[in-house]
Amino acid sequence: MTGWVASLAVPAPVVAGARRVGELAAPAFHGWSWLVAAALAGAVPLLLSALGPLHQSLSAVALFFLLVGAARADAWGKAAGVLAVAFVAHSAAAILLARTAPTLADAAFPGGSAYWEQTRTWLLTGVDPEYELSSWVPAHLQLALAMLPLGYLSLGLIPCLQGFHEVDLMNFYVGRLLAQSDDSLISLVVGWHPWSVLRGVGFTLLTATLALWSYQRLVGQDPGSARRLGLRLGAGAAFLLADGLAKVWLMEPVRLALSSRLLTVSAP
Repeated sequence: MTGWVASLAVPAPVVAGARRVGELAAPAFHGWSWLVAAALAGAVPLLLSALGPLHQSLSAVALFFLLVGAARADAWGKAAGVLAVAFVAHSAAAILLARTAPTLADAAFPGGSAYWEQTRTWLLTGVDPEYELSSWVPAHLQLALAMLPLGYLSLGLIPCLQGFHEVDLMNFYVGRLLAQSDDSLISLVVGWHPWSVLRGVGFTLLTATLALWSYQRLVGQDPGSARRLGLRLGAGAAFLLADGLAKVWLMEPVRLALSSRLLTVSAP
């Protein structure tokens, strides 16, 4: 038994199982094989497009396994790297799918088509209720505050599940943007909005931090100093703050840059 959340005692078999999973995954972090494992975890389930949206859950579980291995190896930097590599590999495959096979992508990314139509309207008109300050600020705060306990209690699994859903809305949008723009390079670089990238980095740092801290406390491994934990959480929070500031300052320039390249007559 161990105290994991306040005085909550966790049954010994659960702790033993967590240790065993960590032991199985930790060897991936002794060298550079974690890079390959992360890329495969992010992209391979999506390539099996017949699975539909199930690919998001499969990738999240694979990342959870790798995060536990990173925690066992006390490799916070590699844990953040695993998340970054997996989501970049996944996004590259997802954008390609949405660009070339929108029907398959529509089945694979729930809500993607609606998000694309909503964002396309914003690009052309500047109108989107979700981009109103009074709407997105509370939504961002709520998501960030919810991810802290959920990330800790799930050892990073829930943020990964939510992350793939959120990212795939953007990926579908960027894929369709590429298909309907006359400047693919700008649409690709700017289409993944700068504030969204900052938010992704922030949640990557927070998820890696919470997953390692939670696992190490669960199994009785030394989680390091409170100062180290605070610095890591602070780094993630700083990127989330930068996300909000960038959204305020860059929203209209980004919209104009993209809308000026968007073909007003959509391809079928």
